[in-house]
Amino acid sequence: MKIELRTVIKLPAVWLGWLMVMAITALAQQPPRPIPTMTGEQVSVPPPAVPASNANKAESVKTPEAQDANQDAAEKAWNENLAKLRERVKELERRADQAELEVNRLRNFLFSAEPRDAGANGKALARSAELTDLAQKLRAEAKATQREVDELLAEGEAKKYKIATLSPTTKSGDPNLDYYQSRLAELQTELNDAQARAQVMQLRINELRLRINGNSGSGDSFFLGRLRDELDEAQKGLEKAQTRVAAALEKLEALRKQAREAGVELSELK
Repeated sequence: MKIELRTVIKLPAVWLGWLMVMAITALAQQPPRPIPTMTGEQVSVPPPAVPASNANKAESVKTPEAQDANQDAAEKAWNENLAKLRERVKELERRADQAELEVNRLRNFLFSAEPRDAGANGKALARSAELTDLAQKLRAEAKATQREVDELLAEGEAKKYKIATLSPTTKSGDPNLDYYQSRLAELQTELNDAQARAQVMQLRINELRLRINGNSGSGDSFFLGRLRDELDEAQKGLEKAQTRVAAALEKLEALRKQAREAGVELSELK
């Protein structure tokens, strides 16, 4: 005979609910577990990154003193370049005038009745043509260089550069001999260049008048018209040169007056 024992415990529903409430209450009364923490040695917080744009701005910011120094250096370089270009223009025009003066001398030699060796006319003509071509090239280069001067002046005006000039007085208030010496040499050169240019124009006018008179009976109206146009251009060139001469003389006289008032003898300057 086989006997199976089964123990069945049946609890009322009210008891089951009471037991669940007691369990929840016990759990709620337990102290909370601490949250794991990490020390500063375990955690390394990187510093906030600086944007690249801010770094570039910091490098680009310069002190007012540095900006003034850069401005002064740029203005000095601009003045040096301007002075070189202006002197280059004068030198080219001076050489062109000298070439034209020699051309006129050769032409006067050709038109003169001076006795000469065989072949001298040919050599004079060849030299005259060579110098005429040289003078034209020098004039063209002078105009191109003058355009560079004009562009540089426009650049300086846009950047508010000042053209460097010597002061008539020193910082202590005494007459600045360097100023008077430099100004005197500048005006004398201007006067000499203007007089040379006037001489060139006068010789060209004389030559053109001779050619016009010599061809007046040829009947070639086109050739005569071209000569008259050249004569008109030469006369305008002479007037311009004479104006330069008068202006240079006026400036020289003003400089002499200024020097006398400052107690400086221009004749003693070399």
